[in-house]
Amino acid sequence: MISNQLSIIHFKDGQRAELARAMARYQGEVTVIATHIYRPEIPGDWRRTLSLPNSANASGLDQREAIMVTTIRELAAKGVGISGMQKKLRADPRRIRTLARKARIIIPDARATQPRSLGDKARAALIDARAAKRVLLAAKLAPLAANGLTIQAMSDATGASKRTVMATINEHGIVRGPKMNLEA
Repeated sequence: MISNQLSIIHFKDGQRAELARAMARYQGEVTVIATHIYRPEIPGDWRRTLSLPNSANASGLDQREAIMVTTIRELAAKGVGISGMQKKLRADPRRIRTLARKARIIIPDARATQPRSLGDKARAALIDARAAKRVLLAAKLAPLAANGLTIQAMSDATGASKRTVMATINEHGIVRGPKMNLEA
């Protein structure tokens, strides 16, 4: 069976031949360099590659970096994190980290040492207040537990929930006495 596309294939033969001749001319005109061009990478700031060594631009950049490094060192000693340094220096955090790494300065993680937001501070204050209340509750629960009162009876006597009473007994290691005979 003969393909319906055969006439289209024959029609494109002329265009294919013309394209092959054009590629042969192009490849004949272009010479390919077989050796690799090696440009040694200079580590450092891109701004240094745009200025001559020991020029006014390079020395100005060195002076600004020296000032930034001393400021970073002072702020790190105070415990300021990267975001605080960014605000103070008005610089990119990557630039600050790069300068700190070169000067062997360790930037403290401010998030780990203090609460991150007002919500965290409020939550920490609430946890501390609840712990103080449980200490006072433990002082009230100790004699009641020694007398053998039930959890419900201790809850009724102190006004705290049964769950809080149980948590306080477990947290403070309160020893419960023998159970009372409540039927009599």
